[in-house]
Amino acid sequence: MPAPHPVWLLALLMPAVATRTTPPLARPLPPLARAVLWDLDGTLCDSFRLAFDATQEVLLAHGHAAISEAVYHECTRYTTPDRFARHAGLLPADEAFLGVGRELGDHFDALYIARVSTHTAPLFEATAQLALRLAAAGVPMALLTNAAVEYAEAVLTVHGLRHAFAVVNGADSVPAAKPRPDGLIQCLAQLSAQGLLGAFDSSCLGIYIGDSPSDGEAARLAGLFSVGVAWGSHPLFTLERCGHFDEICVTESDLLRLLLPDSLSDPLAPPPPAEQAVLIDRDGVLNEDVGHPGVLELEQLSLLPAAAPVLALLAARGHPTALVTNQKAVGLGLTSAAKVQQTHEKLRALLAAADETATLGPIFVSLGDGHSPLPKPAADLPLAALSALRCKAEHALMVGDALTDAEAAVAAGVSFALVTSSAHGQWAAAELSTPSKAAAALGFAAALGTPVGGGVHADVLDAVQAHLTALDRQRAQRALERLLAPARSMPVRAVVL
Repeated sequence: MPAPHPVWLLALLMPAVATRTTPPLARPLPPLARAVLWDLDGTLCDSFRLAFDATQEVLLAHGHAAISEAVYHECTRYTTPDRFARHAGLLPADEAFLGVGRELGDHFDALYIARVSTHTAPLFEATAQLALRLAAAGVPMALLTNAAVEYAEAVLTVHGLRHAFAVVNGADSVPAAKPRPDGLIQCLAQLSAQGLLGAFDSSCLGIYIGDSPSDGEAARLAGLFSVGVAWGSHPLFTLERCGHFDEICVTESDLLRLLLPDSLSDPLAPPPPAEQAVLIDRDGVLNEDVGHPGVLELEQLSLLPAAAPVLALLAARGHPTALVTNQKAVGLGLTSAAKVQQTHEKLRALLAAADETATLGPIFVSLGDGHSPLPKPAADLPLAALSALRCKAEHALMVGDALTDAEAAVAAGVSFALVTSSAHGQWAAAELSTPSKAAAALGFAAALGTPVGGGVHADVLDAVQAHLTALDRQRAQRALERLLAPARSMPVRAVVL
């Protein structure tokens, strides 16, 4: 027998907000819905500039004319090979349609996936937060995109969202792409196989959210409730005209109110800024340092003993984390962005296996390929992490094992703790042991502030424990000062004997 529906699903039966500008629901939100399925581009993330620029680069490289933004948006309803064949001026009936589309599409996928970062594929932040809230409430979720599944995995992982989705599929991992329903049906079957849907029957099992008419058509054919969002590739009138959507949300606020009508009066109010956040380097800090040029194969990745305990500790204390790592072997041609992505997926899996509470936040990577973000010692990575975590620089600690980590932290205005759990860390500790050596090693950065304000420690757990102890002492001191303040302000009375 299926498990009881979460409270939020019962709330779906409530009417949408009165201020909705779109027509009334074509049919009520389904009471038996047991999952939420998502499109990616134009729905959860804004990858337009990344995809458009890569499209133009591929077309020009193969001798085809560039296209307009309007043509690009119009063709996003197709799979990547179909889209490129049309951009090349071919029709489905043309003999060369499939071959040309596949050739150009493969070139595009290689560029597109390699360039995924938090900068090139930023999230629609309120929608991503909604997805995280649903996942935290135990709602089964899946993602289906008409892009390559490797691209979808890359976007979710780089933003720290992969754990929220039990199933992820792309056009290359399903029998037929949208607007065919095959991919959505496969997602539901995979959720059911994991025991997340209860009985797999003909009742409406879920809601599909997307930004393209093909999303609405696929959902309708799969028997799902379809929600269109108008902040992606297709304007509101296109979504209304296609007739495939049961509901259309003009803003992210509309979507949140539709799915969570009992949420706060200001549903898009951002979460409170993080009081304290910890930014962590990877090699030599969380996993064994294998030496230059770094981890190239998954078999080389192994956790250091302090990795899972420190992340479990920070999670228990409510401090957000982010990984900030240089992986310049990609720029050197020694590995690929896809392999780095797989390495980070394994890293998360190893952490979860060691301690299920050891959660790692978003991952920020510089590939050293000339694209943003620039590698440490530039401040790009810590600044991106601070922005994503909504944390002020003065409220963050960065932990690393190299001088470049120290320089990046100082440049970003973040306190830095050095760990000697690697040969790099031991060498860096020696270099920073005296002011003269520190100045020579760090150059201008040494003059910007104390380069190792967080101290030198044996490993990341020692560094974080020392930091948290200092924070606790500061809080205790402030509390004591507040307690004593009224007494200090009381007037002194003369006592007459």
